Amino acid sequence: MTDGQLKKVAIGGGASKVLCDAELVLGATWYPNNTIIYAELFIGSISRVSADGGTPEQLVLNEGPNVDVPQLLPDGKTLLFTSGETGAYKIVLKSLETEDRKELFAGQAARYLPTGQIVYALDDNLYARPFDLGTLGVGDPVHKVSGVLRWEISDSGTMIYIPGRSTSDTTSPVPPLTLFWVDRQGKVEEIPALPNAYSQFKISPDGKKVAVTVSTGEGSSDIHILDLNSGIPNRLTFNGNSNNPLWTPDSQRIVFLSGEGDERSIYCKNADGAGKTELLFSMPEGYFFLPLSWADDGKTMVATKRGSMRMWQSGMRGRGPAPKRASDSEGSSTNEETGSGMDIGTLSMEGEHEWTPLLNLKGWVNDLQISPDRKWMAYISNESGAFEIYVRPFPEVESSGPWQVTDGANGNGFKWSQDGRELFYFQLGSLKVVEVETEPTFKPGMSKVIFKLGGDIGLSLPDIINRANLNISPNDERFLMLKQIETAADESQTEESTTGRPRKIIFVVNWFEELKEKVPVE
Repeated sequence: MTDGQLKKVAIGGGASKVLCDAELVLGATWYPNNTIIYAELFIGSISRVSADGGTPEQLVLNEGPNVDVPQLLPDGKTLLFTSGETGAYKIVLKSLETEDRKELFAGQAARYLPTGQIVYALDDNLYARPFDLGTLGVGDPVHKVSGVLRWEISDSGTMIYIPGRSTSDTTSPVPPLTLFWVDRQGKVEEIPALPNAYSQFKISPDGKKVAVTVSTGEGSSDIHILDLNSGIPNRLTFNGNSNNPLWTPDSQRIVFLSGEGDERSIYCKNADGAGKTELLFSMPEGYFFLPLSWADDGKTMVATKRGSMRMWQSGMRGRGPAPKRASDSEGSSTNEETGSGMDIGTLSMEGEHEWTPLLNLKGWVNDLQISPDRKWMAYISNESGAFEIYVRPFPEVESSGPWQVTDGANGNGFKWSQDGRELFYFQLGSLKVVEVETEPTFKPGMSKVIFKLGGDIGLSLPDIINRANLNISPNDERFLMLKQIETAADESQTEESTTGRPRKIIFVVNWFEELKEKVPVE
């Protein structure tokens, strides 16, 4: 997969052939019936396309942003794949006939083998479990190989793997990342900040600082504030479970989530660390709120509301109770359950912090931002089957529209320009811009490529971390991004360095014989 396209090339070499448009693909398998099944990272879908090319058929929708390594089981009607969030991945079965969904166990990159076992990765280790195709039941895990970075097993029983540390290992240090600017001509400028395990980065409205989530490598994270000129960091939270920072419009405070799993609340704190942390909303049991933008000068947030991940995955996606106020002790009132999917609404920063619903969508909302003039709402949703960028009036969101900005292919990570006349977004491996008219009504123009994430800026697509998290300087001329860097520890574990030494690859022949002996199937 390159440049936002799934391609094939003959083993003997030659020109590649484009099969279809696709975002970052994790796990593509070619089946005997001349079809390819693949998953798209950040998109939340699994699709099937002819190996000769064509229009993809989506097999799994609305699974959430992280889904990968799908496999169609020999029964031809059940998909095996990975779903979840970093540090909490699950192996899942889903019927293509009934839509029944079953979580099996924690792990990643599972594969069913002809010998009757499921092999999967968990914390840099390979495990195997006996699996019954008839009942879809699994047995107890048996540890097989330690310290695995990448692995593959052929149908004939040969296993190959690269030793090292994988990103799924939550007990090992998270690989460091570095921030960098890219201007409209694709010129890269490094940020002076020291490399760290950054994610979820947001530039302050005045363009002087950036709020970042920093992971510790043990499944925990805190928020730091970086000065973009000096690179000097200031740690804002210290509880090990804070993330998703959002600046207030005056660049003085940070709104963020804190808590474990689905049991998270919304807090606010001065960006310089002074003063106490203020609890804004305690989320009601079974529901999850995510602040994403501002409806005004800082008195009202626009947020999404959905059921918890457990409810989402089981299909319980209706409107739920209003958020519990910080002053509530016994609970809160509930809204009438009138829809399904994900809600968009507002959360007041004043008084009793009321939730006001604006719009209910059937799909997943990945991002949302109110235009600078506060008259338009742009958001990313997969209600049509693929993640597309839409615009609606605000706050009368159903008075007209919506207008689709992306041109029929998956779009992600977007921002309004400061004057509200442009929308920037990532799509198919490129950063694009579309000029828009907002008076007397909304009208998008033709999209243009600013630069490609690969060759234009000297980085391969997998090197761009959190590319969907688009940040723009106040003058709309530079874009802030993250990339992973190589350390001495990485080099020693992967036996690959900038000098070009090859990775160490281990071959194990006749591995099925060992597997059948150590993990017998009844």
